[in-house]
Amino acid sequence: MDRIDRYILSHLAGPFFAALLGALALLSLERMLRLLDYVGKSKNAIAYVFDMLANLIPHYLGIALPAALFIACYVGYRRLAQTSELAAFASLGRGLARLTVPAMVAALLLTAISAYVHSNMQPYGRYAYRQLGFLAANASIAAAVESGAFVELGEITFTAEKAEDEPSGLARVFVHEREDDGAIRTITSKGGALLDSPEAGRSQIDFTSGVMLAEGQDGDRSVIHFGGLSWPIQRGAFNDFRPRGATERELTWPELLVMRDSPPEGVTRDQLLAELHGRAAKTLTILLVPLLAIALAATGGRARSSWPLAFGGIAFLVHIQVLQFAEGLADLGKLDPILGIWGPFALSTVLVLWLFWRVWRGVGFEPSFAAIRLPRWRLGRVGATG
Repeated sequence: MDRIDRYILSHLAGPFFAALLGALALLSLERMLRLLDYVGKSKNAIAYVFDMLANLIPHYLGIALPAALFIACYVGYRRLAQTSELAAFASLGRGLARLTVPAMVAALLLTAISAYVHSNMQPYGRYAYRQLGFLAANASIAAAVESGAFVELGEITFTAEKAEDEPSGLARVFVHEREDDGAIRTITSKGGALLDSPEAGRSQIDFTSGVMLAEGQDGDRSVIHFGGLSWPIQRGAFNDFRPRGATERELTWPELLVMRDSPPEGVTRDQLLAELHGRAAKTLTILLVPLLAIALAATGGRARSSWPLAFGGIAFLVHIQVLQFAEGLADLGKLDPILGIWGPFALSTVLVLWLFWRVWRGVGFEPSFAAIRLPRWRLGRVGATG
């Protein structure tokens, strides 16, 4: 790269990192508010919130990288156009296509980063996020018992009152739990104690005396009167959480390729193929971003207008939404992933290349008004021929 290329990259670096950090901050803030609402006022569960947010960074990077690159290219090249530097470079024999090279080099680098993010970081981060969510949920249970709140989490419902005579004492405890096999267990007790389990990462309630009603799958019921019973309420040890790979979104690209003909239990072949092609299309989208942004930024000369930026933002969102919709249909087996995902991607590629070519040839084309001018032109021709 020569001095002009480095000069252009210096115009792109600032807006790119500002947009990237801003997008990550906004997305993380929105999720943090949801997580704080999820864990409630449990001090034990709040400790997991920031760890959960950290594991969501790869997911947000997949969204923020192309958006930040679009903003950087548009702002950088728009500044060059408004200061007539694009025209000055053209007079030196360096046209718009050659001036696009620095942005495309940055796009290639970001595509490689995005490929690694989608392939490895997102699956492991998503699994760690769900694992920490499991821990936070169980930590919330223990804290809710201590506060005497009524708790309903998953298949477990219980309530207990805090006893005043002992720090860990509980009074009038009620527990209703549905097992994985469909069996139901209901426990009522006059009192108990919330204690730390000998096993790390667990808590338990030691009931003093009460009654347990158990109902099996076949409807058989049994009533047990007990004088003492221990019930674990925090199943938060990492070893208790399921292994990674229960969903296709937790699998890496190599795993998706290997398992596409023999998917794991609970995952279909259509889901694996949809995930595989969807990730590839989202990754390669980064290569289209500079061409679209530069074509929009180079139009209009020194005029100040927000139409090109709005048009580009809408076009980018429509492209992503169409890919996600096609991936959803392919996931259900209602659409072939090659046709459904790569068809719209090919159409977007053709439109972006055509748009860039029009601007590159310098025909004075204003992309943001193309949808308005074309119908008017046709109506005029129809009226003339009528």
